[in-house]
Amino acid sequence: MRGDWLLTSFWGYSDSARRRQSWNLLRDLASMSSDPWCIIGDFNDLLSSYQYTWFKSLGTNRALEERLDRAMHTHAWSLMFPEARLINLVAATSDHSPILLKLEHEPYIQPKRSFRFENAWLLDNNLVDMITSNWPCYPASNIPQKLKYCISDMEAWSKENSPNFRVAANKLRRELELIRSTHDHLSDATVSIVQNKLSNVLLQEDRYWKQRAKVYWLTDGDKNSKFFHASASARKKRNAIKKLRDTNDVLVEDQSGLCNIARDYFQNLFVLNHGDHSPIVATIPQRVTDIDNEMLTSPFTEEEFRQAAFSMDPDKSPGSDGLNPGFYRKFWPLFGREIFEACCSWLEDGHFPPNINDTNIALVAKVDRPESMKDLRPISLCNVVYKILSKVLANRLKRILPTCISNSQAAFVTGRDILDNALTAFEVLHYMERWSSQPFSGSGVDYARGSLVGDCFGFLFMDGGNLVMMVWVVLVVVVIIMMGLLLVVV
Repeated sequence: MRGDWLLTSFWGYSDSARRRQSWNLLRDLASMSSDPWCIIGDFNDLLSSYQYTWFKSLGTNRALEERLDRAMHTHAWSLMFPEARLINLVAATSDHSPILLKLEHEPYIQPKRSFRFENAWLLDNNLVDMITSNWPCYPASNIPQKLKYCISDMEAWSKENSPNFRVAANKLRRELELIRSTHDHLSDATVSIVQNKLSNVLLQEDRYWKQRAKVYWLTDGDKNSKFFHASASARKKRNAIKKLRDTNDVLVEDQSGLCNIARDYFQNLFVLNHGDHSPIVATIPQRVTDIDNEMLTSPFTEEEFRQAAFSMDPDKSPGSDGLNPGFYRKFWPLFGREIFEACCSWLEDGHFPPNINDTNIALVAKVDRPESMKDLRPISLCNVVYKILSKVLANRLKRILPTCISNSQAAFVTGRDILDNALTAFEVLHYMERWSSQPFSGSGVDYARGSLVGDCFGFLFMDGGNLVMMVWVVLVVVVIIMMGLLLVVV
């Protein structure tokens, strides 16, 4: 913390006869405090000739430029802000150029521009035709490599053909008005062509902002680009992480410090703890029958993969490769069979190709002004191929979960509410407080770390388990979490 300091916004007398009074006023102000002090404003006095902040009659023979606006500071203030800079900006109409005082040097961080598929592109027949014609030319029987080639082609296409929708729409409107101003516009076939182009551009803009707004409840209706734009802007502002507190409760605002806090938090959170799991497994009664195992290990069908792909909203966020579910749903007739065969091959071999399970971690704020990593919820943005494969396995597990999960388990079960157990706990405590004359206490089990899940799955993969073993581990974790939801000690 640098401590307190003073900032004074100053406007000096424009009358040259009173300029000495301006400086005397500043001297009097300086004698009132010893705190670090900075003055910024229009001094209306000439101290140097560079850089100019005021001009008069530019473009004429009487043109005049002077430096009237500046910032001045005490020595103590300069020691407090050694990297402070005064920047001369550009004004549109005023005869004074605005000045910007930056207290610290902010190094420019080049944003990582990665490919992101836009659902608005699906309305352009040129892109659809390009992908349809190029896909058979990519290397056969290698889905990850074919997707990389397709991404490269779409990225090159987008640089030349992806328009600024607002500019394109205004251009088409002007063109349409020009055609309508002619006398024979009713018989001009160009009118309908331009109208169709304008409608398509407006629809593309609507898709563009809808994809960013993440408004999944609106499925059809009039174009709502303004609404989607406002929703996307509010969402971006809400999810921006500007400051966090580290383990020492120190507020950190610089980008590198924020990255270090997030990295250290997750490294300490997800740590594999080795232990003996056999006592836990021994307490779990057998629920998965031989018939269930036969169903779980039966051959997969292409329809299972298609249902998994189409169960995802097309506007869902993409993974590290930049492809979202909308891309796969659009071109599933083109390469759905290849994805199905590739995923079945990976499951049979027990190995994924490199980078197929790469995941981006996004932090979503749980409160309005997050200041701690506990105020942020991590969301895994997996590649869609990996999500399709995971959904296929999850859909099979759903068939047997009703026979394995107790009725008291309310979280993450279809048709049940995660708040049911919280309400039950509240009612139990309320009953005990009202009718019990003896002191009592309650304790909750915190599963925020998820270490139990990590330990169990680590145990699974270290021992080289198969799909049936994975089902057993999932059931063990579900039952243990269910048992720990509420623990009341009287």
